[in-house]
Amino acid sequence: MSRTGNPRRRFSTVDGLRLFAAVLAIVAPACDPNAPTAQARERVILVTIDTLRWDTFEGSGNQASALPETLAFARRGAIFSRAYAASNVTQPTHASLFTGLHPWEHGVTRNGQLLDFELETVAETFRDAGFSTSAIVASFALDSDFGFDQGFDAYEAIFGRELATLRQWEGRRVPQGLFYELADRVVEHALARLSAAEGERQFFWFHFFDTHDPYGDTVTDEADLGLPELYAAAASKRDVPATLARARHLYRADAGALDRALARLWQRIDAEPSIVTHVVFTADHGESFGEGGALGHGDALTAWELHVPLFVVSPRVDPGERDDVVGSVDIPATLMGLADIPHAYPGRSLLAVGDSDARVWGMSSTAPDKRGRDGRYFAVVDGTIYAGAADGVLFEDRAGLAAPEAIDEQLRKAFAIFDGARGRGVSLTDPETRAALEALGYAVPESVTEEP
Repeated sequence: MSRTGNPRRRFSTVDGLRLFAAVLAIVAPACDPNAPTAQARERVILVTIDTLRWDTFEGSGNQASALPETLAFARRGAIFSRAYAASNVTQPTHASLFTGLHPWEHGVTRNGQLLDFELETVAETFRDAGFSTSAIVASFALDSDFGFDQGFDAYEAIFGRELATLRQWEGRRVPQGLFYELADRVVEHALARLSAAEGERQFFWFHFFDTHDPYGDTVTDEADLGLPELYAAAASKRDVPATLARARHLYRADAGALDRALARLWQRIDAEPSIVTHVVFTADHGESFGEGGALGHGDALTAWELHVPLFVVSPRVDPGERDDVVGSVDIPATLMGLADIPHAYPGRSLLAVGDSDARVWGMSSTAPDKRGRDGRYFAVVDGTIYAGAADGVLFEDRAGLAAPEAIDEQLRKAFAIFDGARGRGVSLTDPETRAALEALGYAVPESVTEEP
């Protein structure tokens, strides 16, 4: 399914920038006798992995990376060792990856909500700049019914496997119970999509689901193990260490299978050196296996669920590991920078050296409470996570561990402002509010300000 844009969208600053860029592209060759007559083929590839922890990608302690092929490819570019997801579930983070907005700004604060057609997505910006746009997604959570197909010429959803006996997800019917697909098949379709792509400039989004539960579905000689089994073991307090150890083992096995499939994609890129290729790779969130008392994802705002892999491989970036504190909202500006497209996305381009002490903001995704309020906020301050709302802030989201008084007061004020904004276009730019937010390192995007 493909959408071709929203006729109700207003002509904006970014539209003006695109018009200027289009005119310049026509006029400049005529003015420059030395300008090349043909542009090298160029493609931008965004790869997102569902439920991939940072330490599974990078390795930690005496445990090596479970994705050695992908890590080797990443080392040809910039690896961001302190990257944090915008949320701890799929849809809010992906909405941030495609709009550069935080969950309380774009309005997708939990799974099951629709991405507003009025919002500008990176796929729309690429298409308007003359790129062909293609996507392949591997789970029902990113089905076109939720609005993530905005701006794509081709949107391919590959769901061939059942998730237990799931027939309904977040109030939506799951056709035939088919919820997801594994990487081998996704890569086959991705390689075919690369071969079929037309035009000199192309944007691709490839999404993978392998590291999500059920764990072990890539392993033929071991039975699957899902989150229901982990929750049951925790509730009964029986065989908990053994169950968690098995879950971790199967999770890493799935990550290894994903890596072997991704290696075919990296090999394809290497086999086509005449095409200028830029790759951005990240995850929507991580996974907890008992750390901090948490299981799975969606409940705890801890490093195991928020600290995610992120790397950029491109002729435009220098190889090496960087310690910038960066987040999902920085991806749109980075994608535009790689393609040299004028844009008005908030966030920072990762092509430039950033501030290692910068702050990342985000939001949890939970069901509404008795007051109708869903989710809580978090801030990553120099690599430390503080979670909460206007009525209190916790260090590393742990009960009884209150944030230091100074940061607690600042974050309460910021979280109160975010709660008031909640996707309604509330202005964050009155002088007092702007000063308070900027003091906290928060950049107020133009897209959430009130129009005169």
